[in-house]
Order: sequence, then C-alpha cells, then structure tokens
Amino acid sequence: MKSDLKILGANRLTDGEAVWWTGADWVANMTRAALMDAATADAALAAALAAETVVVSAEIEDALPSDAGPVPRWRERIRAHGPTVRLDLGKQAETV
Repeated sequence: MKSDLKILGANRLTDGEAVWWTGADWVANMTRAALMDAATADAALAAALAAETVVVSAEIEDALPSDAGPVPRWRERIRAHGPTVRLDLGKQAETV
C-alpha cells in the first residue's frame, strides 16, 4: 500500500501497549489515529523521539482513510488487533 497520508504509531512505556497519535494525545484505539501529510508526520515523529518519556519505537506508517478510521498496512492492523493465531485472546477478543 502506498499512500500520501500517514499515521504515527508507537508503544506506550507503562505497559507496552500499541498506541497511535491523535494529534493531541496517544490512544490505544487505532481508529482515532490522526491521518497526516508527510511533513506533519515527520514533525510528530521528531517530537515523539525527542521526548521518549511516554512512548518508544515511534514509527510513521502509510494509511488510507475510511469511514471506520485509518486503514494501515497489515503490520499495523495486527498491532492494533492483536495476534492472528488466537481470536479468543488479547485485543482481538474484544471485537469478536
């Protein structure tokens, strides 16, 4: 997937949870992630990397807009919903 729009994902330091930048805060629900142009995403990433007190491993990902929120590549979808081998455990159990 190649998109001009981006999302910023990371892992929260307190519990390792995958989180996404909303433009104002980090949230565990990827559907609330802010879709940004490349310049805005670069600035958000620089700020996240400079202040690694809340999150670590921040990365910019390509994403497409949809009515249900950003649609990133598969890696980010798995991070958002949990392992693919057991649908009865983890985050994916909350949506089944």
